[in-house]
Amino acid sequence: MEIPNATARWGTTFGTSMGTVDWAKVAEGLGCYGATADSIADLGPAIERARSQAGPSLVCVRTSFAASLAIPAAVGARFAEVYYGPGN
Repeated sequence: MEIPNATARWGTTFGTSMGTVDWAKVAEGLGCYGATADSIADLGPAIERARSQAGPSLVCVRTSFAASLAIPAAVGARFAEVYYGPGN
């Protein structure tokens, strides 16, 4: 998966990709509880496990990268304005 911000900022990518990050493991490395939901059926149980923990928890919800790109243009433009500042 290519990093979309590179395209948004510079009009090109630099051949980089994020790869697969196990955010639940990252959370555990920081002393939190980490769970992953790979499907909608996994989401409820993962949230319940996270809620039952005494400390901070993270639930990583795996989604489709293509679905993330399918947001309406107006929403994307608003996000870019908030993220990068007006006029950028």
